[in-house]
Amino acid sequence: MALLQVGSPANELTKVIKRTDGFLPTVAAMWTSEACDVNRSFGFCTGAILEAFHQDHRFTHELIKCCGGSSKVVVEMAVHRIRSNMEQEKPDVCDIGCDFYFIKSHLKPSSPIFDALISSRGLITAMIHMLEFLCTIADRFPRLKSAMCECLEFIVALCRAEFAYQQIKELLNTRFILLLNHTDAPSAKDPLFSRFCAIWISLLGDVLPRFSVYRRLSYKLATIAPNQLHGPPDDLVRSKLARSSGLIRARGRAQEDFEKRHQAVLTCSSVACRKPEGIEMPLLLCSGCSIARYCNPSCQEHDWKEHAIFCKDMRLSSMSKDGLALSNRELRFISHLVIHDYSKETDPAREQEGLKYLIPLLVMNYDHKDGLKVKYADASNPSSLSPFSRSAPPNALYEAWSKKVQRPESPTAVQVWIPRASGHPQIMTALLIDSHEGCQSPDGLPNVLISWVHSTSSLRDAPRNQSDIEK
Repeated sequence: MALLQVGSPANELTKVIKRTDGFLPTVAAMWTSEACDVNRSFGFCTGAILEAFHQDHRFTHELIKCCGGSSKVVVEMAVHRIRSNMEQEKPDVCDIGCDFYFIKSHLKPSSPIFDALISSRGLITAMIHMLEFLCTIADRFPRLKSAMCECLEFIVALCRAEFAYQQIKELLNTRFILLLNHTDAPSAKDPLFSRFCAIWISLLGDVLPRFSVYRRLSYKLATIAPNQLHGPPDDLVRSKLARSSGLIRARGRAQEDFEKRHQAVLTCSSVACRKPEGIEMPLLLCSGCSIARYCNPSCQEHDWKEHAIFCKDMRLSSMSKDGLALSNRELRFISHLVIHDYSKETDPAREQEGLKYLIPLLVMNYDHKDGLKVKYADASNPSSLSPFSRSAPPNALYEAWSKKVQRPESPTAVQVWIPRASGHPQIMTALLIDSHEGCQSPDGLPNVLISWVHSTSSLRDAPRNQSDIEK
């Protein structure tokens, strides 16, 4: 019982005990033992002690030692403690909160368990279950509404971190939208209402709509969009959600079109070939990068000198802990979106604007908070690079132009930015080629050939930014 008095960081006993040899290893051992205790004989008493050590990495390192040197196991145990506590006949609300705040306090790059935290599978699901639990007892504990907001903010932060795609995919498999509309959520008269509205705008008005560029997520988001406008009765929230709902619906329609017909036709990546893919001639995927496609081994061998460096870069990117490997169908859907949105740009104004540039490059930014943002850039005009300098690696634009120079017969080079972590998109380069006779869809509509020639991630080259995690 004396240990439970350590809960307050300002407690005099806490200050003394922090300097006592053997105390931190003992508490760390108790914490892990409680998590492993199937019978819950000792409950979760050490959760209250953790309050004094949320910011003390010495304790975290002791936990890592107790977990065999694995920070991943520490995160798994923390999640397991929260789940197991909620499953008890009489859950300990205080200790659930303490374990949650322990996890939340480590969502910063300096934490020894940060990498394990943002890559954790099942963490968001556990947080949603925790929200469901809090909603069932909110009428008895009014102050829990603040904890509900903090839990939602934590989820949003995870959906902005390095493994955003995986976290959002997990989130969309939960009942989070029902919780946002829960009767116990902060109302207009609640002091927490403005904070709750900010969460709505951040999650449903910014984070999720951007990821509708992925076919697999777009399908899930399309079922959520109609419910968004039933959110908090606030004009600012409604206006922002109306715009994001429109974007999600547009992507949903694009997916319906994609299922009916593929306007984008992939081509052989070999410069000397460039034959379009057909039913009788499927292209073979490069096993190294999973982006380039070839008619046969001969075409790949002919193109290898040009492709080798980029193949290695793409392979390392997909293998790294922050890599995002696109499936064949996902890449085809993104190709369809690119062609669909590119066709909207083919008007006299665009063509006239393109004539101003020596070597024009079309940048299609799907990572923009308001949806697709189209911008022209030019290698001979440094000022045109400024809008991209913060997020793109220094060589990304020039690599795209080099592909255009090598293949001058292509009408344009397109650099496509698709969302990953906040502020660090996946940057892919494609060459678009006007369709020719014999390359039309069965319904007679013209197709556009597209050849993906390069891919990189600004995330691998950029230092972690605390503001990206917390904003």
